[in-house]
Amino acid sequence: SQWLSAVRVKGKGPLTWMTGCGLIGGLGAVGEVALILLMPLADALARRLSRPAGDTALPLALAIIATNTLLVPAPGPVAAAAIRSADLWQTALWGAMVALAAAAAGWVFSLFAGGWLSRPTKQAIAVPAPPQKAGTASLLAALAGLLPIVLPLLLLTVSSVGHMPSEPLGGGWTREILLTLGQPLI
Repeated sequence: SQWLSAVRVKGKGPLTWMTGCGLIGGLGAVGEVALILLMPLADALARRLSRPAGDTALPLALAIIATNTLLVPAPGPVAAAAIRSADLWQTALWGAMVALAAAAAGWVFSLFAGGWLSRPTKQAIAVPAPPQKAGTASLLAALAGLLPIVLPLLLLTVSSVGHMPSEPLGGGWTREILLTLGQPLI
């Protein structure tokens, strides 16, 4: 939970942060895996804020759904563009605009559904945590804490890019290794 010290947890910052994590996490081949990998993050943030886990998980899940269903390089939009013989760059452009709008709508919905506008957080009442020393040790601890979450998401995203019809990773054994490492069951 040391990496949470770098996250600004006042106001609507946690919603914005979880929405951003969902936008990045949804780029992988399987949105469910991104949700499973990022739920510990949402749970830890909710515990730190003394809020129900659903308050931080909702913007995360909505952003993952928006990205995974609308944004290239996720496999769904790539397959839809290939079936319709659409230009992949136009699909990516329109998908990005719609995915960002959907994630923003999910963020606004989370404000109301999670009660962020109506009830104050318990953190505002609680005794503040002791200040932590800022330095390279805490940054390395934060990066080490995020590595088990970021690495699988990165591999899923690389696998998704590798499955594009244009084969941006090229051919050969390096592509096959990257595609194999990006499988959720590995």
